[in-house]
Amino acid sequence: MLWPIGHAAGRDRRKKAVATGASKIDMECNYWFKRENNLMQRRHFLAMIPFGIGLGATAAMAQDDPLGAIFMQLPPRTRRDLQEELSYGGFYDSALDAAWGPGTRRGVISAAQFLNQNSRGRIQPDLSSVRGVQIFMTSLAAREYSAWLYGEGDEGSDGF
Repeated sequence: MLWPIGHAAGRDRRKKAVATGASKIDMECNYWFKRENNLMQRRHFLAMIPFGIGLGATAAMAQDDPLGAIFMQLPPRTRRDLQEELSYGGFYDSALDAAWGPGTRRGVISAAQFLNQNSRGRIQPDLSSVRGVQIFMTSLAAREYSAWLYGEGDEGSDGF
């Protein structure tokens, strides 16, 4: 079979090709080349789908998690600074990519628990309200809890 049967446009193209002197081999090669090119374009599109899904996965994960939704509303620089502060404190060991994921979630919760314990109840991060989480995350990013997370050398002045 050289061409799809019953296709009017294909018949017209074949008639023109025969009239111009093209051989059946030329027409068959042309048909298969166009068909293969079309398939390659489809394969390229299908190959890109996992990348598109992967880019949206972080945002989807953040929307399912209230902490993640609040985190993703912060400016990218603040998110990266927060991850960097968690990394300095030993609460985060993934890439500093300003993206929400399980490592960032663990780090935020662990840091909040550690701050409460290490400050002997002086610092009690509120992770139960939107405003409390926003304050905690922006304060972490601004390095306001550095002395309690990993120490700066002057934490003994308060008697601890």
